[in-house]
Order: sequence, then structure tokens, then C-alpha cells
Amino acid sequence: MSAMHKLRELFLYQPQTTPGMDYSTAGALTLAASDIAQVLKGSNADLNVSIEPIEIVAGGFDQYSAVPGKETGKVSLQFAMNPASGNNQVLPQWGKVLYGSCNFALTSTAPGGTAPSQFSLAPASVFSTSGVLDHYAGSQETSGALKKRFYNLAGTFKIAGEANKVPVITFDMDGAFHSETDATQPDISSAKARETPYSLKGATILVIGSSLYKIKSFEVDGSQTTVNREDPSEQNGAGYSDVTDRKIKVSIKCYAMTKATVDPLVALRNQSEGAFKIQWGTSPKDIQLLGNYMQITERKSSDENNIAAFDIKGQLNRNDFTIGIGV
Repeated sequence: MSAMHKLRELFLYQPQTTPGMDYSTAGALTLAASDIAQVLKGSNADLNVSIEPIEIVAGGFDQYSAVPGKETGKVSLQFAMNPASGNNQVLPQWGKVLYGSCNFALTSTAPGGTAPSQFSLAPASVFSTSGVLDHYAGSQETSGALKKRFYNLAGTFKIAGEANKVPVITFDMDGAFHSETDATQPDISSAKARETPYSLKGATILVIGSSLYKIKSFEVDGSQTTVNREDPSEQNGAGYSDVTDRKIKVSIKCYAMTKATVDPLVALRNQSEGAFKIQWGTSPKDIQLLGNYMQITERKSSDENNIAAFDIKGQLNRNDFTIGIGV
């Protein structure tokens, strides 16, 4: 019997056509090599079976067999934020997850009516889709891998970047667990996107509308909460997964400067709003994070290698946030 090596894991992901599927429909879905999610090490997908202990009083310390209940799954995927791939600008895999499981609307345009395409992702009010994922662990031999399927996946995202390093986007999702079977991993050799991501340098940066902040690192946290509904008519007891709240937050570490240069404390006191923007990479495959109404909510002093720094927290009011790819 083959050993199961971590680096032989495989994740396949695709957006569902509806935000919630029933058990039988999810089982009929087919995920192919083109659905590969080229995630970073540390990504994970596992099931959670709720267990109800049955304790009784019967003349002594006793209990019945514990009863298994709802079968759900937790999925964590991490991607290096590579740009769109190919001459015709194929949406990167992390964009599919943002659209499929984080309640983001996706629009695509071709400048001047010709390729390459540009993509824009922004929070939506109507939850129109969710995601399905197959996780393989094992070898590439026939029936040599253990395959787990999760569906109705919805969750939140976090984008973290550090100067001169590749920004990373992380997804934490909840959904329904479908099955665990022995299976053969699909051949994904021709489906791998080899588009190299860009490090965070040569970037356009705005903090509450000012380009004078010198950022060491940043984080955008979707702060989305999700709930998987109870559905006792389903074989696994699980139903739809919903995004029930969203409050997009921002945090940055920047070098401290004189008040005449940047003054985040005055901006905090005045409830000032301004653009938050981080754009990096080379056109037509650059990536842009944009919010038009950033407000600073906290400023603390810190240091970065013995250089004075500010730790700043803020929020993107109105949940006004866009991720542009190739804009």
C-alpha cells in the first residue's frame, strides 16, 4: 500500500451554479484537471462530524453509544497572488474562489473589444453562488488516493503583503461534507498555470488618499462570517452556507514620519476618509486593491528593526472594495 505524502495532495475547486445544492446533486458534480487550485503548503480540507453523547441514569455511571450528527467541512486555501495567465488573460484560481465562495461579483471586459481580458471583483449584496472542492491525498496510482468532497462552501478572505515579497490571499470556508472514497488523481500536468506572481515593489500605494505613507506590510481582512444551515432532510444534515456579515478591515505597518508629512492621529480624530490603494505588477497583468472610503480607527507606535513605525488599523466604509486584475 502506498504511503500518503503531503506534497502529493491535490485540490480541485469550482464555483457551483447555485448557492446551495442538495446531497445527491453535489455527488453528481464532476471536477476536472482544469479545476486545479495551485495552493501554498499549509492549505487544508477536513471534515467535522458532530457527536452527541447520550448519558443516562440507570443505577450507576453509564452511557449509551454516542450518536453522530451533522457532517460539515472546514477548508483553508492559501494562494500566492499570481496574475491572470496566458495571452488571453485567464482568471487566476484565487479569483475563482473569491467569486465562488466569498460573495463577490465578477465582471470581465476586453479593452477595445479585444483580448487580453480585464477582471474586476467586488463585494455583492446577493449571494448567488458557493463552491465545491475535491481534496486528494495519496499517490497517483490507480485508486491510490483518498478523495474527500466538500460542497456549499462559503467563507471569508484575507490578503496579506509584505514589502518585496509576494502577497498571499487566504480563504477560510465552511460547507457540507459529502463523501470520502478511494480514487485516482486526475492528470493535472497540462492544466498547471505557470504565471509567476509579482513581489510587492514598484507599487502604487495610497493610505486615506495620501501617497506619502511608506508601508512595510499590509493586510486586508474581509471579516465575513458564514453559517452552514441545518437541514435534517439531507443525508449529512447540512444545507446551504451563507455569508451573514461583512466588515472589511485594513491594517498596515508603516515608517513613522513627522506630523507635517503624515498625521494619522488627526485623520483618526476627524473621521477622515480617503482612498486605499495598492497596485503592483506589470500591465496588463497588474493587480489592484482599491477602496474609496478608508477610515483610520487606531494608531499605535511600534518599531521595525529599531526604526520608529506606526501600526495603523482602519476600515473600508460602505464595504467599498475592488480587486482589479489587468486593469
